[in-house]
Amino acid sequence: MREPPPLRPVPPGALRWAVRLSSWRLEAEPKLSMEFNFLLNLIQDEAERIAVLRFVRSVDQKRALLSRLLALRACASELEMPHEDVVIQRTAGRKPFAATKPPGSAYTNFNFNVSHEGDFVVLAAEPTCLCGVDVCSAAQLRLPADGARLVDELRRSFDAQFAASEWTRIERAPDDARALDLFKTLWSCKEALVKARGDGLQFDLSRIAFEPRLRDRKGRWKRAIVRVDGGPPDRDWRFDVEHLDRDHVSTVALGPVSAIVDRLGDFKATMLGPRADPDGLRAPRPGFSLLAVDDLVPESRLPELRDIRLRFGIPPSPSPKPLLSADADEQDPPSSRAAADDDLPQGTVPFLHRPDLDPPEPPEQAHFCALA
Repeated sequence: MREPPPLRPVPPGALRWAVRLSSWRLEAEPKLSMEFNFLLNLIQDEAERIAVLRFVRSVDQKRALLSRLLALRACASELEMPHEDVVIQRTAGRKPFAATKPPGSAYTNFNFNVSHEGDFVVLAAEPTCLCGVDVCSAAQLRLPADGARLVDELRRSFDAQFAASEWTRIERAPDDARALDLFKTLWSCKEALVKARGDGLQFDLSRIAFEPRLRDRKGRWKRAIVRVDGGPPDRDWRFDVEHLDRDHVSTVALGPVSAIVDRLGDFKATMLGPRADPDGLRAPRPGFSLLAVDDLVPESRLPELRDIRLRFGIPPSPSPKPLLSADADEQDPPSSRAAADDDLPQGTVPFLHRPDLDPPEPPEQAHFCALA
């Protein structure tokens, strides 16, 4: 029997972090909460603090705060900078980036992206590849009333955002549950790609069509490929899909730094490494790790947070519940989970596999990074 290829290491600086919103309990509404205001003041940038409070709903204020704390913690940790020295700016397309990197940093292209929807706030970070992340939840969708077809309702709201081939996939799903899961997967792929590039709302999402590259044992997508304007798969990009629980689907997009859309050029100026990293693109990546709110606080400030909780009777932050993808019965064997892209098995799971919708990949290559 042929020996399996050796597993490649996960690149240092590749982060996948998630915080579950429902695990964070406050003693009062955010604006009146001592804990919330303590955490808010960990953000040095006044404009970002104001942006958090500009949200009307408490749940949106919490999501906005957690996303900013995740970004600060990731930059301080991976760039080995004091929390208070981290400066995060945004491109014209509102993509956040670390504006300052210490001289001699090993992560010359370090960049990150955040997303929040439903019960999750997530972050992805990369040392060399460009990255974007999105999480999608059915809780944010307007589902049909009794008797109406789910696909019809989805098409009424999102018809212009999907390619014809993607609607065909959704419509051929065996039931509504799988159609909805496929919709969330495709939507998170699209959002992750656009957020990686930094297009904002400028790009026509119907120009990009996604297909499965690899599925898990339940037939759900784990890796996807993208075609642009009906062309061949763009091998400069990689899309890792993960089900965080039974409702939330997250996708991380990885691509070349040359694909950045940055009108002002400030983000591009921080990317000092190679414009593309094919070897890095093929390396394995970690799954999402679930963090508690306390994990986002600098160690030197944790005693202050604990004192606030003690004085105001706020219960300590509970330990995070495991992600669904971390449960034993949800995981794939370690050999396939850690394999590099070139080593991934091409087998599919029968219950969602449709040969007519999953054609073999042609050898040609398209280049999404060249599109305007």
